[in-house]
Amino acid sequence: MGARKKNTVILLITFLIFTFLSGCSLFFKDTAEPVPSSRVIEIKELKTKQITVSWEQAADDKTPEEKIIYSLFYSTKSDMQVLEDVLSSTVAVKGTSGDLSETAGGKMTATITGLVPVNAYSINVTAEDTAGNRAVYLQITIPSREYNDTFSGGSYEIFKHGTVNESVESEVACNIDIGSSVKDLYFIFSNKDHYSDSNKPSIQPEGSVSEERILSGSPLYGISASLTEEQPAAYRGRPDVTEFNNSPIIKKTAVQKSLSGYYQNPVTAVSDSVNDTKIFYDLDSSNNPVYIPATCRLVFKDSGGTEKTLNIWVADDSWETGGTKANLITQIMLDTIAGSFLKTGAANDIYDWVTTIFGAEWGAHTYADLIQPDNNITILLYDIGNDNSTSGGVMGFFWAKDNYIKTSGTNPILDYSNERIMFYIDSMLFAEADPGDTNNDGSDWDPDDYWPKETISALAHEFQHMIHFYQHGIVYGADTETWINELCSLATEDIVSDKLGVAGPRGVDPADGSAGSPGLSGRLNRYNYKNYLNVTNWLSGNDVLYSYSLAYSFGAFLIRNFGGAVFLKNTVQNSENYGWDMISYALKAAGDQSGSMDDRLADWASAVLLSDYTGLPENYRLNTGTWFSSVTGGITYNLGSINLYNYSFADTTGPVVFNSANYGSISSLEANSGTIYNAGKSLAGKNKFLITIPKNTGFTVIVRESR
Repeated sequence: MGARKKNTVILLITFLIFTFLSGCSLFFKDTAEPVPSSRVIEIKELKTKQITVSWEQAADDKTPEEKIIYSLFYSTKSDMQVLEDVLSSTVAVKGTSGDLSETAGGKMTATITGLVPVNAYSINVTAEDTAGNRAVYLQITIPSREYNDTFSGGSYEIFKHGTVNESVESEVACNIDIGSSVKDLYFIFSNKDHYSDSNKPSIQPEGSVSEERILSGSPLYGISASLTEEQPAAYRGRPDVTEFNNSPIIKKTAVQKSLSGYYQNPVTAVSDSVNDTKIFYDLDSSNNPVYIPATCRLVFKDSGGTEKTLNIWVADDSWETGGTKANLITQIMLDTIAGSFLKTGAANDIYDWVTTIFGAEWGAHTYADLIQPDNNITILLYDIGNDNSTSGGVMGFFWAKDNYIKTSGTNPILDYSNERIMFYIDSMLFAEADPGDTNNDGSDWDPDDYWPKETISALAHEFQHMIHFYQHGIVYGADTETWINELCSLATEDIVSDKLGVAGPRGVDPADGSAGSPGLSGRLNRYNYKNYLNVTNWLSGNDVLYSYSLAYSFGAFLIRNFGGAVFLKNTVQNSENYGWDMISYALKAAGDQSGSMDDRLADWASAVLLSDYTGLPENYRLNTGTWFSSVTGGITYNLGSINLYNYSFADTTGPVVFNSANYGSISSLEANSGTIYNAGKSLAGKNKFLITIPKNTGFTVIVRESR
């Protein structure tokens, strides 16, 4: 082979080798991006001018983990979801795992600084391998951390900012321009977490904020005030009874018919006659039986109307003839309680008014363990607790144990079912006359005396519990919670108070639709004193009176803003198992767009703070100066106005408000609560605050005239 031909062959072979190697290189080129185990970016810390975020590391088939480069981008534009948009944004941090901080679990952490609080930002991360392939994470958006509110004039203004951040504590700048007006400034913080207390917000004024309000007698967290400052305490219900009613023996499901092993008595319909005698069963707190010999003293059938029969029994030791108790029941007392609960005619008694709202107290069902309906309702009057007390105690209760067929030696509660739809009412308090009655024969007793009127109101309260058990528990097959059940009963007392002619929990003359005048009693005195407590947390002992007061206040706000009687009906007639879901169901049915109890906590506190005004917008009204009216089933229901500044407790008048002087008396924001903070008094011009707000906390600013 000649030299020329040999060189040509060498060149050809070289070309072929080069071409082959180039093709292999192209064929095996790295084009796969790194793969993060999760593309979610989490916020770790959010301040006005900086944010710290974290993200999962990515893995790559060719690039070692420690050589993957992470870049953190941010922008004021809203779209940073695709790589092109991300790369056109500002890069804040870039580096490998060795350059960036790592958190537990191998997450990367980095901080963006120099942010402008008024701006909203979009943030994203890329992971880049050594071949230049980039993976894009999931964009997050950070809202503005600056609130700029300008008072537009008038007596007050509400600036509702909603939840600051659901996932992390946030630092925000709050700028309020009050202008030339001289006003007081308030912040309302609502903890929307259903289960957990949170850190309380920190409030730091920037510049001068004049004359911070100092309250006399600053309340301390968790104290119990003396009961002697009010009428003696009268409790609706007993803790053991309430617990049973909320979580009965039967776990009601659509397919369950009976409890295996339970003895089934052949139950017949109740058929009482005056002068019949029998022994009724109660139980003490240890489930020991209490035997109550009693005699039927009144039977009334609403023929041609509801067809219901009311049977009133009186313990033999409490009857006017032969009784031994300090107070004795007379015939006129029986006529009073019977006429209040059930009488001939339409829409003229507790039975009509309450069942029109909530539905029937008992009816058809598919459970072999429950008694069948027979149109009878029983009231048993006796000395509850056998305490012979004429100045307080348990006024009455409904106990769902009596809705069950009596068992025989198989259940410590159901063994003592009375197999009736019935109430227990305290005879001692119902028969107690106002001061001046020196006899125990009722000769000075009057239906308008304090305790008789309280008892009639309590009867409406307990009737809601009776209906609640059937409608929510049996018809809709749902569980319930104490606070929502009590809220509905307190609201029932409220909504029928004018019809019954009793002051009810509002404590105002039942014929007066206005908010009354200073010095009122009722449920709201204690609410004012502890308005920052968790409304869903049912307390024990004497502190339960605070729970009643909070539940009533929240219920009063809801029914005055979202449909009155219809709202109550929808709160009970649904299949939700938790009180906040029951409230949300009723809110949605009332047309509330958010349909969330959480969103209403701040509005409730705002309505309380501004309850001395009569012109508040919808959803903030407690006081219109007259009646709130609603109609259902052809019946009009009236609710009177409420001004919280007409109620006092201990050394506090009006709702408790915190400030820099007494803020240290609470350690946290309780779950399901709203806390009012007075940020300044007699302010004008521009006022600036730096506020650290816990996650899932609502924030509202209120400017109002000084009180």
